[in-house]
Amino acid sequence: MNESYSQAKRRRHHGLTGSSNDRGHANENEEDDCFGSQFSVPASQAASQRRYLSQRSNLQRSQVVRPGRRPPANYYESVLFMAGLSLDEPGGVVVLKCEPIVFMHKLKSVLRNNADYPANVDRFVTGIEATMKDRSHFLKLLECCQVVPTASATAVDPVRKPVQESLMKMFLLVDFLQLKLIELLFAYLLKEVGTVTAPGGERSEDSIVGFVLSQLKFIDHVQNGEVVFEKVFELLAKANRDPVVFDEIIFSLEDVIDVSKHDDALARLVRLRPNPQDLITPTTVEVFTGMCLSVHTLEMLRRKVVQYVGDECPLRYYPSLVKMLLKFNRTEPPENIAGIVREVRRLLDTDTNAASWTAASATADDSAEQMLRTIYQAVSASATLYDAWVAVIRQLPGAEDHLPADLLLLTIAATINEMKAPRIRKLTIRKIEQQFFGEAHMDQLVSGCFRRVLQTHLDGFLQLIESCTREKNERVCEFGVAGMSALFSLDQSIAASDNRVVLSKIVGFICEMASSNVGSRNDFLIGRCIGALRKLHESHPTEIERSAELLLRILDIAPELSLRQYRPLIGVIYAAAIPPRPTDDDDVLITIRDNLEIIVKKQLMCDNKDTKKKGIVGLVQMVYHLSLAPPADDAPELSSSFDSERTIGTVSDIPSAIGRTLANLISTLFLCTNQSPDLLAICYDELAGMLTQPRPRTAPAWERTFIVWLCDTITMEFQGTFLVEDGTPLASRDPTGPAGILLARKLCINGADEEAANTEAAAIAVNVGGGVLVHAGNRHTAISYLAPIFRLMRTLHAIRYAGPLESINALLGCTIVAPEFYGDTEEEERRFSVDVYDETACTLLLDIYFYLGNWLRECVSAFVGQDDAVIRRKVLERLHELVTLEHRLGRMLERMVADTEYIPPLAADFMEPPAASTKKLKLSEAGGPQRGRSKAAGAHDKTVNLDAPLSTQTAAATAPATVGQFNEQSLLLRCAFALRRMDPDLVQLFSVQLVPARVLELPEQRGTCLALAEYRFVLENVTIALEQTEPEAHRFQRLTVDRWEEFVERTAMLQLRLQEGINRLQPAPAQELLPLKSCYLWSLRLVTALLSWKRFREQRGRADLVRVLRLLVERLTESGATKGDDLHATELAKLLLKGLVVHESCFGDLSIAAQLYKLARAVGECVGDRTTASRSIARFTRSVLTAPNIRSADSKSNHHFTTILDGLVTTVGLKALKQLIVEMHQDVSIDGNVVGAKQGGKSKPGESTSSTASKVRTFACFKRTHYALLFKGLSRAFIRVLQDEIRVRAGAGGGTGPNRRLELWETACEAAEVLTNVVKRAQQAGNFGIYLRFAQIFIKLFLKSGLPALESILRSSAERASNLLSTLRTTTRYLHSVCCQTKVAKGAGSMAGALAQIPFVRESIETLVYRVKAALVANRCSSVFWMGNLKNKDMQGELIASQVAQPDTDDEEAGGLDEGGGANGTLLDMSDVVDDLSDEDGSGVAAPAAGSSKGKKRAGSLTKSSQSKCF
Repeated sequence: MNESYSQAKRRRHHGLTGSSNDRGHANENEEDDCFGSQFSVPASQAASQRRYLSQRSNLQRSQVVRPGRRPPANYYESVLFMAGLSLDEPGGVVVLKCEPIVFMHKLKSVLRNNADYPANVDRFVTGIEATMKDRSHFLKLLECCQVVPTASATAVDPVRKPVQESLMKMFLLVDFLQLKLIELLFAYLLKEVGTVTAPGGERSEDSIVGFVLSQLKFIDHVQNGEVVFEKVFELLAKANRDPVVFDEIIFSLEDVIDVSKHDDALARLVRLRPNPQDLITPTTVEVFTGMCLSVHTLEMLRRKVVQYVGDECPLRYYPSLVKMLLKFNRTEPPENIAGIVREVRRLLDTDTNAASWTAASATADDSAEQMLRTIYQAVSASATLYDAWVAVIRQLPGAEDHLPADLLLLTIAATINEMKAPRIRKLTIRKIEQQFFGEAHMDQLVSGCFRRVLQTHLDGFLQLIESCTREKNERVCEFGVAGMSALFSLDQSIAASDNRVVLSKIVGFICEMASSNVGSRNDFLIGRCIGALRKLHESHPTEIERSAELLLRILDIAPELSLRQYRPLIGVIYAAAIPPRPTDDDDVLITIRDNLEIIVKKQLMCDNKDTKKKGIVGLVQMVYHLSLAPPADDAPELSSSFDSERTIGTVSDIPSAIGRTLANLISTLFLCTNQSPDLLAICYDELAGMLTQPRPRTAPAWERTFIVWLCDTITMEFQGTFLVEDGTPLASRDPTGPAGILLARKLCINGADEEAANTEAAAIAVNVGGGVLVHAGNRHTAISYLAPIFRLMRTLHAIRYAGPLESINALLGCTIVAPEFYGDTEEEERRFSVDVYDETACTLLLDIYFYLGNWLRECVSAFVGQDDAVIRRKVLERLHELVTLEHRLGRMLERMVADTEYIPPLAADFMEPPAASTKKLKLSEAGGPQRGRSKAAGAHDKTVNLDAPLSTQTAAATAPATVGQFNEQSLLLRCAFALRRMDPDLVQLFSVQLVPARVLELPEQRGTCLALAEYRFVLENVTIALEQTEPEAHRFQRLTVDRWEEFVERTAMLQLRLQEGINRLQPAPAQELLPLKSCYLWSLRLVTALLSWKRFREQRGRADLVRVLRLLVERLTESGATKGDDLHATELAKLLLKGLVVHESCFGDLSIAAQLYKLARAVGECVGDRTTASRSIARFTRSVLTAPNIRSADSKSNHHFTTILDGLVTTVGLKALKQLIVEMHQDVSIDGNVVGAKQGGKSKPGESTSSTASKVRTFACFKRTHYALLFKGLSRAFIRVLQDEIRVRAGAGGGTGPNRRLELWETACEAAEVLTNVVKRAQQAGNFGIYLRFAQIFIKLFLKSGLPALESILRSSAERASNLLSTLRTTTRYLHSVCCQTKVAKGAGSMAGALAQIPFVRESIETLVYRVKAALVANRCSSVFWMGNLKNKDMQGELIASQVAQPDTDDEEAGGLDEGGGANGTLLDMSDVVDDLSDEDGSGVAAPAAGSSKGKKRAGSLTKSSQSKCF
């Protein structure tokens, strides 16, 4: 015990502090000095009484200020006191009298300078241990200290400065104390871990384990790091079952463990907790993310994370896991970084991890936002990760691999790096074009959990959308417009100004495209923008109404818009200007409404016909939207006893104000259009369409008095214009001439009792023929609006009488004024014979028949929905007459268009004929023989085949007729612009009994049944309507679903009859099968069109989809599914694909097979299971292509074949594709019909066809043209599959990556060699151009991906590299021969396409040769690579004649062009280089020892015999 401590002890026991002795004062001063008192007197001060008095007063004052200070109680306290610690401060705060660094220096000095050192250290540690026994005192050692600055030490209330250091931390910085304290602390912690939890499992007190471990942050890890490491894991092992304490220890792990021990620590933790659920917690994830780990450890940690995610990790951990996954070292290989990106993308996949995302739907938005924020920060900070992420997305092979988050991340990447933004947007657009990104991804972004992130990066996303809309590709444009529309639904919190920006952009695109010149105008984009505006108004009417003034910009470019484009636009404008409910902006909308009315009336008064048509459309839309407005409060109500039979003659007789307003507008419309029949036709059609347009549920019904007035007006107009009575004379043309046309009243189907009951109806006739003849063929007469005015009239009667058409049903069965010889086929054909042919008379006759056909169409459409049995019988009779008439029209058109550019009269509801309709109609017969006047009588022997492709509007007549009217092509497909559209009620005819025969044999069946001809008419009209994208198709889709069971029953009947006709001992004749096949084909096309309905992809349409699929499975397959089976849509789709999309369902017809392929795709799309559909398609298409009995009965068999082949090659992988190529080569080798007629050259010894005569071809029904198409399809597919495989294997991690890439190129080179042999064997000139294009791309891919893979094994496996190059040599040498022969032939005939490819192919081959040589030199294998000259040979292997007279070239030249001319003027240059990487015995790259001498000999021989440069 030192002297100072003894004196202080004596003072405390004997009360010596109050002595007045000078020596005592001196001793007290010395003691104060020893204890570091602030009142010590400097030595420079002179000794005096004042000095001691001053000192005493200071001492007394300090004792008054700090009455709580006490002297040290033991050696531990005395050491702290001497080092500068103030004992027992008020509030229990640890206060230092000096800075921490000074305190540490004093502490070390006091301990080290003691005479008992190092024994005093143990006493000091004992004091610490004693303090640790009291938890409150121990906590003071761990808490941060406070320092009293020297300047404020004399103040009454000095200011204290907090510091970060605690006493324990400062103790641990003393080197000779550190180890003892570490052992002491861990002993305390081991005891603490055992006592912190009560026996019952409840926590007895708060744990301070983490607090204690935090003191070890600055220990000397070199001396004591290993001890701390072991102690920490001893502590972890004891705390393994206490998650709170365990997490506390883990949280301190990064600071306690040395950086060099982080890998070992994580390995020990994995052994301690092997289960990922136990190892990975929020605390451990945060700690692991901050640790310095090696590449191997990070890989192991990522595997644990992936395993944890696979075990349905909670969503709240996802942001932390993403942060941990994105941690990588600078030395990380590229494969690992690509793997990191793929693992993070799996976390972002809301479909794969649906359980986690759905279970925490309330926090999904927050988790997604945190994850994307972490990714954004990581990608912004690391260029390596940025490039890897973009590369991974670029390499994704299929649409199912692309996530909505990928689209968002590409947008974010374009925002981060503006230099790379154009390239990234180009990549995104290309993926949209390939349908990798679609509207489904957009919908998930907008409505899913990523919408907050999308809103954050909205500016960048708008730039991407704008770039898409400016692309010419229709799919990309459509995606851009859909993206604009989707942004309206982004979030309710989104600012209204953002919606105005989006709406302004859509309107701006319409105005920009419409104002552009013909070259840059994009009508597809205009149409999509118009459709988007309509949908936006339906889903967000309030937003559109607030921005109605933006829509007025469209009226500035109205003259540039077509009528089909203008109609929906003006409808949206009026819908926004005349809302069906009161709004806050009524004054603004009234101003807009007045301006619109002025504009519309000016358009109606304009002399320009197109402008007047737009005025008609605008005024009709104004009437419609005014009728939707709620009635005024003071408006008088119409009595419920109002008589619907009452006649209202004038507008002033209409009692209601709104009715008079509407009637005045209609009167203005009639007044402005009554001088032009064409305008009246448009007017009537627009009014009829307006009246049939569905009204909102909240809108009032049509004003009854207005409907009565308009109905009476139109009915009187129709009666006065188109109805004639019995005594009225009929018009005629040259009645006495051979080509004269006499009219008569015909086609009456009313019964005698009906005529007797209604004499007035029996006396009328519809004057169709007279309307044409009376004006001598002028089409701009009243007859042009016969069908439109009748459609308007029957619509008004249906509204007036709430459905029934009894007031006009006499028009259905009344007589029609038609040519006297109508129905006489011989007389009709005589009119087109050479003897009596008169072009004007034939034109008039065809016009009458077209108007008559449209009248019958309108009659059927009008009355098909009536429930009366008599009316239904008349409808079926009119339908039979209509089908017969259209059949005869088609036969007459074939004769007419052969010599005259006849254009049928346009149907008024189309208003704009398709472009070049004249050329289409005339060119449809260009493929047949020229039929002059002498051959007119036999022209009917050339007809259009029934099974012609159904996706075209016209088709050529290609085969002799054998089955009568069913062997004609549908008139609807040939000239649809001249036929009226049928109403959706036509679907009700599916409930009529079907007789599967060409004609109805019993007369009484004509009014109750449908034959195959009539049923085909119904099928084709409904199918064409379903395939339209216009809103009118929605009602067809709804009604078709309602009648789906009846339709499926009839399809099953057709299927059964076809099976019976084909499978019986003697197959049915073509006359019987052809109509069945036609109806079956149309039925499959109808199913395909209906399954493309977008409603089926939405949740609201899933029930209807399940019902549709269930009925198809039950009736058309033998799966055994019943109504009681509760199957999901995906399961039903699998059963349907398995049972219907099979080879047997084609019935030997290629056109049906092509339609079944389209049906399989539609099924996969509607249920969202493309994988299953792809497997079914692959199986089905292969069975069709290899079937021996598939025949195509039409001239478009190549089109069907290409469709099926595309279905096959787009669903197979590289191995399956290679097998197809091998099978094609075997077929070409077997069948001599496939090989060219003139092989040229000498056949090889031993070559014989007898050995192949017994072999069976894989593609048994293929012809020569089919093999050419097969070669083209396989070549394209091979390049596509190879590119996909390169992308997939480029990201393969680990040591197997290079080996997998080399295996890929070995397979690819073998497949390319087989394709080369196919070209060599078949010798079809059309294959050469395809082969050169394919080979050029193949060589470029090899240079980019294959050569680096080859270099990786060049030293380790020289033989493997030699085999690869030897296989590639077959392709390059034959390429050289094709180039040589093509240049000699100068691209004559079918080789013209190959001539343009020669420079590019030769350039690619030269690059390949030099790159291979460079690779060999770099790997010290250059001795096996030689350079020589190769003779120019043709494709048969014979020397080209120009080579014989040419002198040898210098084989030492390696650069430049070596040109020479022979007898034929053939250009021989350096571009003829091919690779001769081995000698002719097949060895590629020999071993260096054996290859050296051989190479010299071979080089010498080549120099003497070759003329073209070669390596």
